[in-house]
Amino acid sequence: METPNIPSGAVLVLPGGKPVSTAPSKARQMANLRMTLLRMALRRRLGAATEVRQVRYRLRGWNAPRLDPVRDAERALDGLLEQFAPEQIVVVGHSMGGRVAAHLAHRRDIGGIVALAPWWPTADAGLIPVGTRLLTVHGTADTWTDPESSRRQCLRATERGVDAQWFGIAGAGHYMLRRRRTWHALTAAFAREQLAGCPDDNDGNPGRLGKLTPARRQNEDITSADSVDRAVRMGHTEAPPQNERNFGE
Repeated sequence: METPNIPSGAVLVLPGGKPVSTAPSKARQMANLRMTLLRMALRRRLGAATEVRQVRYRLRGWNAPRLDPVRDAERALDGLLEQFAPEQIVVVGHSMGGRVAAHLAHRRDIGGIVALAPWWPTADAGLIPVGTRLLTVHGTADTWTDPESSRRQCLRATERGVDAQWFGIAGAGHYMLRRRRTWHALTAAFAREQLAGCPDDNDGNPGRLGKLTPARRQNEDITSADSVDRAVRMGHTEAPPQNERNFGE
């Protein structure tokens, strides 16, 4: 018998990349390593009942019009769709991976998307259909992808009827180094709620997502460090990195 409130489904993790590059993607590149850390954190937080897979693209670039990473991620998603219903799948993408996730949602049914500091240069969030839930998390000090743009795109998504939320992490940059555990906890909490099919019950369990303000109800964003900590019930703040450079990762 299945235990109540235990997630049953899959999370697909998508790394960032470069706007244009035909260089091969390698496991030890920072874009892949940071998502390996996230994948490991999700496995710990979500437990064995949830399949967590990470995509490694063949090439590092977005490479329009071929959209090489979308093709790679699409193959991985199709494999999961053979095992799970769409609502049992959450796609998590950082930077360029957030753009890949939006394009996947346009091509396939997906239960939910977590877009971490997404690179959405052409209003890519507009591709996400009404049936896909969306959580966007962005550092307010990000200078490589635009937190204000992602916030506006989330607001427009709610106007179309998407269940979308935007969460700002005060002072954090692009690479999820500052307040790393907060990025991980918010992602895990959203995935847990989506895959378990139940909202947060405020029972004090670590990693549960506090009730965020839906963008369609209120335009005020939760950006203070204290608010983030209360939402994920954590008390840790990491020192900011010395260098958060190079959008291309």
